[in-house]
Amino acid sequence: MAARDLGCSDDRIHFEQSLTLASEGRLSRVERHLPEFLAGDPEQLSEVCDAFVTGYLRQFRMEEARRLVDVWHRDFPDDAQPLFHSGCIYQYEMRLDEAATAFEKALRLTPHRVEIRERLAVVLVQNLRFTDAVKQYRELLRNRPSHVDWVVGYGLCLFRSGHVSLARPVLEKAVALSPKHREARLALAELFAEVGQHEDSLRLSKELYGEFSNDYSIRYLLVRMLRTTGQTDEAQSHEVWLKEAEKIFREISSLSDEVNRRPSDVALRSGIATRLARYSKYAEAVGWLRAAHQLEPDNSIILNQLVETCRLAGFYDLADLYSGVLSGTESE
Repeated sequence: MAARDLGCSDDRIHFEQSLTLASEGRLSRVERHLPEFLAGDPEQLSEVCDAFVTGYLRQFRMEEARRLVDVWHRDFPDDAQPLFHSGCIYQYEMRLDEAATAFEKALRLTPHRVEIRERLAVVLVQNLRFTDAVKQYRELLRNRPSHVDWVVGYGLCLFRSGHVSLARPVLEKAVALSPKHREARLALAELFAEVGQHEDSLRLSKELYGEFSNDYSIRYLLVRMLRTTGQTDEAQSHEVWLKEAEKIFREISSLSDEVNRRPSDVALRSGIATRLARYSKYAEAVGWLRAAHQLEPDNSIILNQLVETCRLAGFYDLADLYSGVLSGTESE
């Protein structure tokens, strides 16, 4: 082994290998060593905590991750990393105010860290704090002005906070950077509708409908523009679909209430996710499937559904994580 040839001790090699396995989420082989690592060299404590918290998060073992983060932050209050992990846990649990606070504290300690600022911007948008999110996207774009997702986020936040004239060139730039970007095109179509450019909005809506026919937001805007431009016959054919979708959404609401009475029913959660995905509400479907996975972490059907839905939602990092979990499940 190269490390041994360079003079590394067996203990050091074991330590480094253990942290690598922990950070990859392969905890069954190394978790028993955590107490001894925590009691070891204080200068290595942050490294140990980061590896094991990362592994817990990869396995979505939130309680273990939180306990370790709390110890880590208590011992190292000026370290941004435990605050970052804390924010990620809160975001996963949709405790958005607490997530934003954790990310803001982490950012004050390390203002150069792009991944923290990006997470903060996303959480602020999730919490409908568009004006605050504008500031974060503006800062992100200083160094990477052509990062298309940040341009889209910036334009959307400007639009949602009422700065329509400022949002327009930003969203137009986003579409120019990525002509097939769904969110950018839909936001621009909605902006056109807002300023009275109904034909332009209709054109974009029809293009989007051709690619995403099961997306409720797109179909709703299309109907609105068809009626606005006097094309009532065509609008009526889409309204039938909208009414059926609304019926399914009411059904989802009823099933969601049922989950409160049967919180351990994995099939119920999976069924809600399937209905949401049918109407391209992939991000919401991912939330239900993640909860189902927590209840039955070895359920390969749920994991397959989760990987596919994450990819459809554009959550490629999550899709890769769950794909790794799925591979581990299948190999056991």
